[in-house]
Amino acid sequence: MLVSHGAAADAARCGRAPTIKIIAESNSNANSATAVDFVFIADKAVLPLLDGLTAADYFARKDALQASLVNSIHVVSLEIPPAIILEPKRVRGCFAGAFIFANYLSPGAHRLAITSASPAELRLGPYNFTWSPIPPRDNPAKHRSIP
Repeated sequence: MLVSHGAAADAARCGRAPTIKIIAESNSNANSATAVDFVFIADKAVLPLLDGLTAADYFARKDALQASLVNSIHVVSLEIPPAIILEPKRVRGCFAGAFIFANYLSPGAHRLAITSASPAELRLGPYNFTWSPIPPRDNPAKHRSIP
């Protein structure tokens, strides 16, 4: 299920956003669904606030962050079960930066700053995730958009 929260500020830099393919391995997150939030930041001043958070910190403070930063962040929340592939989707909108937070059962930071608009694959493994570019020959010609 796709849930979108927040609003992007008009002053944000509008640039090309990444196309993201998500693969959850059959044993991802110790055979449990993984909550994954893509946090798109419209206000550069907010970047340091989120950059220091682990996924556990982020998910514990998520409601308060969304309430206090409603005009500065846009959150796309997914609940991803094991053994699923979500075809590439282009993220639309204006943002100054972006983070991925994955709510794993295992200890670890489980967060990543998205630093490129190039197409990428998010692979959910048993204890952590990886983020890697999709080679041009594997990029699909058409994408569905994440609102």
